[in-house]
Amino acid sequence: MHATLDWTDRFGERTDCGFFVTMTHASGAISSVSASKLNHSTTRELRAYGSEGSYIASGSDVQAEALMQGLRPATDPGSWGIDAQENWGTLARRGRRELVPSAQGNYAGFDTEFAGAIRGEGPQPVPASEGIQTLEVLDAARRSALENGVIAL
Repeated sequence: MHATLDWTDRFGERTDCGFFVTMTHASGAISSVSASKLNHSTTRELRAYGSEGSYIASGSDVQAEALMQGLRPATDPGSWGIDAQENWGTLARRGRRELVPSAQGNYAGFDTEFAGAIRGEGPQPVPASEGIQTLEVLDAARRSALENGVIAL
């Protein structure tokens, strides 16, 4: 893994405000992810390339936008977290392209499952072991950026 961090002191003290991470996986596949808090953009883009084709989707976080507009999931659970068709992804394989509807988002469902797990009423929505692995990756990315080197996991 190799990472870089962008820094700002715009908010009174130095803090990281963006990142770019490249990972080489055990399979040999390479992936990258980046984000910035200061790019003045509310859109996101996902690109996945494989030997059989590609998938590209862009848009914004419809749940966050709805929350900022004062809407709540309980108001209309059936339409909550559904992307407009113009934000659907495109799957391209061997000369064919097809629109793929986004899955319905449901942040609140995670919170409900988490609360149930705490009460002993169901499994954890994300096993603790996966949370630990995620923290190890985040820590390695920060170390890589600070040391300007490659970190093996």
